[in-house]
Amino acid sequence: MTVDLTRPSVWIKGVAAFWRHDKTREAVGVLAMAAAILSLAALATFDPHDPCFFTYASASDRQVRNAVGRAGAEVGGDLLGLLGLSALLVPPALFHWGWIWVGGRRLVHAGRRGLGLLVLVPSVSLLATVLYQLHVVPGGRVERPGGYLGDEMFRLLFFFLGTFGLAVVALAGLALAVISL
Repeated sequence: MTVDLTRPSVWIKGVAAFWRHDKTREAVGVLAMAAAILSLAALATFDPHDPCFFTYASASDRQVRNAVGRAGAEVGGDLLGLLGLSALLVPPALFHWGWIWVGGRRLVHAGRRGLGLLVLVPSVSLLATVLYQLHVVPGGRVERPGGYLGDEMFRLLFFFLGTFGLAVVALAGLALAVISL
């Protein structure tokens, strides 16, 4: 007896069975935890002179200083360039997600917690940009502490709310995210 793969209901059931299998869940969880550890190492050993999407390395300075190598330089530079200090939330979130897949337990109130994480990331980015604009947080190794996300939110909302209003919005978002998580 052959299986008719032209019917979507047949192969969708096969894919669903594959993802429900315990070994698949454990493998995905282990890969997510490994990605969390590698992204943490990439962020921890970030060097602003490493070549990535958000930085330009001259031809004479092509040496990669990141502990994870070229991939780590790209991941670390891109996460920090896009999210700023909020990039530090990515490794714990990945590790937690992997731990859940390995353990097989469902996350209680997953929708609410996911919404909390979606509010937390832009709030931290905006707050870092506001504090940078007020000269409270220095640029240091990261050129823009709020990343592209924080800078764009600041640029779009500054006219309407001003610096104080943006700080209040960022802190309110941070409080809502903590309550949701």
